[in-house]
Amino acid sequence: PSSDMADLLPYIDDDVVERKLKVSGTIPSPAGVQSNYANNIDAGYHKHGKAEDTEDVLEVMDRFSIDSLVVGPGMNKLATVQYPRIKTTVCSALNDYLLDQVVSPEDGIYTHVALPVWDPAACAAELDRVGDEEGVVGGYGWYGPYTPLLGEPDYDPMYDRLVDLDLPFAIHV
Repeated sequence: PSSDMADLLPYIDDDVVERKLKVSGTIPSPAGVQSNYANNIDAGYHKHGKAEDTEDVLEVMDRFSIDSLVVGPGMNKLATVQYPRIKTTVCSALNDYLLDQVVSPEDGIYTHVALPVWDPAACAAELDRVGDEEGVVGGYGWYGPYTPLLGEPDYDPMYDRLVDLDLPFAIHV
């Protein structure tokens, strides 16, 4: 989905985080885009364009004769952010944005919901909140310097909820 804060701000439900993101316009993170393959370095990951909503995704599907696809939440640098309140709030906003602007099961567009893996209790809560929404086919997490080991017992509620919902867990390392 869009990494533009202006697109995500309507989905931010924490006033403090919203003010911070309005001022900065971005999520504070030490990680940057490595776009060595791109001719136009400014375009980064979006060298070939980006799909931000259902219509954009449908164009890609038509162009490449794709019947169905799973859109990931993106923002793969989220786990490197040092501020749990910000990144947990953004995680929920990403899910709301995807479900509102992109996912369309009738058109074959599905998603993995973003899980705030730096906070095991928040993972279970996010699955309770959106895990059974139409078009959700899995949970998605990132591993980063501020993520505990994902096999720790604190994650049992997240895994139990994934099993209850019959959803796989995908991870970006």
